[in-house]
Amino acid sequence: MENGYKVLWTEKALSELEEISNYLKNRWPEVVTVNLKKAIDFTINLIEENPKLYPKSVKENIHKAVILKYNSLY
Repeated sequence: MENGYKVLWTEKALSELEEISNYLKNRWPEVVTVNLKKAIDFTINLIEENPKLYPKSVKENIHKAVILKYNSLY
């Protein structure tokens, strides 16, 4: 975080991330979970560099970052 921006996770977001991680661990090879973690870390770094990089979602001042086909961050 060289530019002063930091992504903050809500309790709900952390809980949902844990649920997704547990689901993947129980039903998919480990490489799927590792790839998702890498994609999330990459996206977080991009957001920290430029918070307005991703398009706004339906709600005002909320941006949607598609991480992988079925995973997005708001």
